Amino acid sequence: MMKKKLGLISNEENDKAIISELLNLMYNNQSDYTNTFRYLINNKLPQNKLLNDTGFIAWEQKWKNRIKQNQEQALNLMVDNNPAFIPRNHKVEEALKNAENGSVKSFNTLLNILKNPYTNLIEYEDYQKPAPPSDKIYKTFCGT
Repeated sequence: MMKKKLGLISNEENDKAIISELLNLMYNNQSDYTNTFRYLINNKLPQNKLLNDTGFIAWEQKWKNRIKQNQEQALNLMVDNNPAFIPRNHKVEEALKNAENGSVKSFNTLLNILKNPYTNLIEYEDYQKPAPPSDKIYKTFCGT
């Protein structure tokens, strides 16, 4: 899965190190998971300290060198394996609150966006942003 997210088509010796290094950089810089992979596709990442990290800058160059032989194919693979939109908790909460108050517009917008999560819709860029730091932290659990 991670190889596809990074557009790593063939198997090479350093692939595990490239993946591990990126995940560590993302963790250390508190970088948004979804948006980091989308950044690698389109070089657009809103206000993120990861971009200024010298370790990330060096990592990105290694990654670019790794995919350069099949760059177009690699980027297409990445587009297919990295959603542009995910159901972010703060946006779901906002839509539900608005629906409780009688307005389903934001709920329907969110639903329509999530029907095609891999399609990057510029007009809905706000739905790609993580919750502001002042927002409450959600803990979600999966299981029955």
